[in-house]
Amino acid sequence: MISEVLPIGTIIKIKNSDYRLLIVGHEYEEQDVIYDYACVSHSLGITNKDMKSNNNIILINSDDIEEVNSLGYVDQNIYNRLLYIKTIRTMRKEKRNEE
Repeated sequence: MISEVLPIGTIIKIKNSDYRLLIVGHEYEEQDVIYDYACVSHSLGITNKDMKSNNNIILINSDDIEEVNSLGYVDQNIYNRLLYIKTIRTMRKEKRNEE
């Protein structure tokens, strides 16, 4: 499991798959479930059609990641945002453990 929050632009390999994914978002909510990452296929990316329907968005959690192939760009502002996201995830996990 990857314990750090990965930046947008990171290319990953998920478990039980040969596909590479590109992280395009964090903390994506769908049907009252919050996923750690929103991704697209590394080889296909997003098309105009996908932007309208979200058909190409793949939602995953940190537990789904097998390896990081290429880390996205990080500057101080992005680093601070990643720390904030990590804090939110930790708080959400603690809350679930209390229930």
